[in-house]
Amino acid sequence: MRAFAVIPWLLLALASVAAGAPAQAPGVPVYEDSDGDEPSREEKALQQAALLLKEAGKLLDGKVVKEQLARTKCALVLPPAATKPLTGPEAWRRARSAYVRVGHLYQCRHCSDWHLNLAGGYAIAAFGIVATCHHVVLPDDRDMKEAWLVCADDDGHVFPVHEVLAADARTDVAILRTGARKAEPLPLRVDVVPGETCWVFSDPMGARGVFSSGIVHRFVQAPPLDGGGERVVVVEVGADWAPGSSGSAVLDECGNTIGHVASIKAQLEEPEEAGEPAAAGDAAPPMPLATYLVQHAATRAADVLRLIDVLPAKSVEAAKPVEPAKPVAPAKQEPANTPR
Repeated sequence: MRAFAVIPWLLLALASVAAGAPAQAPGVPVYEDSDGDEPSREEKALQQAALLLKEAGKLLDGKVVKEQLARTKCALVLPPAATKPLTGPEAWRRARSAYVRVGHLYQCRHCSDWHLNLAGGYAIAAFGIVATCHHVVLPDDRDMKEAWLVCADDDGHVFPVHEVLAADARTDVAILRTGARKAEPLPLRVDVVPGETCWVFSDPMGARGVFSSGIVHRFVQAPPLDGGGERVVVVEVGADWAPGSSGSAVLDECGNTIGHVASIKAQLEEPEEAGEPAAAGDAAPPMPLATYLVQHAATRAADVLRLIDVLPAKSVEAAKPVEPAKPVAPAKQEPANTPR
């Protein structure tokens, strides 16, 4: 049995949508975004499920997380690279099946309430082995008084994170052993060339389940996340993402991972001066002109692989699942009549 909690309202919503002859294909979810500062029903249910796991002693404490982030190597059996190009819908299914949301259940320093902050992650090996960003896993002491690491899949199942297997702050990588054992691992690929198609499935700015495509733009040197030492190489792509997408996989056309979302940088050229003010009856002066560029940088799959001693597929030393715990039943959720 697995340690997880299920969000019943999401299952009810999928069933009701299916009964109403939806326009989308079977198995395609209909998401509910939050309404301003008010959390969505899903966010509330996820937080409640995470609290149940915490109360059952299933979550990893933030202090332990910090200690385990010092680990630099792990041994894993990895899936072989995929070679068959995927259609867009096939790539969406592949990305979604590997997607694991990672973050913290925490109490902030400004109130006594519990909060849940989730970003992205993706399965890279069997038994719930998930990769994400180092900065996603590291508790933020400036805001978090007490923090617990947790993860969830796209269907609303909430799982514990059992341990940090390996991490590197410079390249923004963390590899976790989680309870999300049904997440389908993505192969890691390193021989990437600009111009290749890429896809990203993530939750930018809290907008759930956004699937975006683009091409690989370039490889470029960037400052390391920890602020010290030599610069690191990142890959810039044209797929869209925003805060909240960190740690989500960047897939190639065959469904291999070529990296994961790490940062976003917006550059704005100073606008040119506008024309002279118009006299009465004259045409309005031209508006100021400016150039706006958004750069999306991803940690490379090569930097994830550096933390892994790759084992043969039949190796008896392969990563084994943590002894499963009994499932935690969530509190009952009353279905809402209208989405918020």
